[in-house]
Amino acid sequence: MNLIRILRDVAIALITLYLLRWFSLSGRVRIIGKTHKPLSFLGKRVNSLRYFPNIVFGLNPETNTLAGFRLNKRKYKPRREILIGTEGGEFAIDWFESDSVTLPDTAPIVFMCHGINGGSGEAFVQHFGLTCLHKFKYRPVCYIYRGCSGAKLTTPRSYNGGATEDIHIAIQEITKRFPKAKIALCGFSMGGNTLTKYLGEFKATHVQIAPPKHLTAGEKLHPNIICAAMSGCPFDYVVTSQTYTEAQKKSIGANYLLYFKKNEEQLKKQKGCAAFLAIDTPTADDFNEHLVADVFGYPSLRDLYVDTSSAFYVNGIDRPTLYISSANDPVSTTVAIPMRDISQNENTALLLTKSGGHMGQFYPFSFKRKFDEDMMFNFLASQFGGNGKKKD
Repeated sequence: MNLIRILRDVAIALITLYLLRWFSLSGRVRIIGKTHKPLSFLGKRVNSLRYFPNIVFGLNPETNTLAGFRLNKRKYKPRREILIGTEGGEFAIDWFESDSVTLPDTAPIVFMCHGINGGSGEAFVQHFGLTCLHKFKYRPVCYIYRGCSGAKLTTPRSYNGGATEDIHIAIQEITKRFPKAKIALCGFSMGGNTLTKYLGEFKATHVQIAPPKHLTAGEKLHPNIICAAMSGCPFDYVVTSQTYTEAQKKSIGANYLLYFKKNEEQLKKQKGCAAFLAIDTPTADDFNEHLVADVFGYPSLRDLYVDTSSAFYVNGIDRPTLYISSANDPVSTTVAIPMRDISQNENTALLLTKSGGHMGQFYPFSFKRKFDEDMMFNFLASQFGGNGKKKD
């Protein structure tokens, strides 16, 4: 009997500790820009918005992140289209389509951008895109960085998290085909950084060392782009590169090494290739220093990181843009978020939950529904108006 009582007391203590920890990671969402345009869809909820993490894996940011990358993944292959980017290099866009869904030419377009070395098959991108298509009857399309997700790298110039020339070309092509369709930009992780930079660089105060061709040509952001929503945006590569642990650096570096092996025919043509291959365990910094900075016109790694960090372009955003992040995100650290610029721009707003890790803001008892997705869908519906209502 004493043993049973001890085991019971231990179980109660553990459950109590677990619940206390769970409640400490729950609660009111911190909001930057409460009265700003992007948050009009919340109405009175703006003062009482709360998030409670998943009861199974929500206590740990790493397990949250793993869940975000693993759950909701389906066997679905979008229709791929190859486009020619700047300097003749190829990149891809993946169209989410279904025989059961017929869309008019005026259907709202959701232009998505994936994470580092990912693609349209990433669980959170795929789930978001398919929900846009089937539930809301939007037209989802995912931009694929050069050499990613099976797209062939055809020039030594690969990609970086702030390169926007190919995105501009993709937008131009899409608007030619659907001239009357409204467009929303939706970025996930690094894709959020790239799209933020693209949105803001037309009017931002930051002077780029290596400006994209559409800026030097005096082109403007297309008027069909009416809004944007980003989840897990890293914002500042200088800061994030300094906050990563050695384990994180090796993990991301391994991802880049895999990218190199898939595209080595072109990457070996770069003058920094030998130095990169001489490193036993290369990190993301090593890849960017030896194989990215020079080919994109940057004299140093720091110049590359500063110029491509979207934090310096938030002040130039002139379309309603919603950001959603987690305070315990192990990848896109909160210290990199440009709180002041977001708070001073009426077109930008931030929802910051206490927990959720990186791309893993699942609800307490669901392995499918996520806070960031729900907020993004509600935001898009408010921006698209009558063309963005849910269809059953």
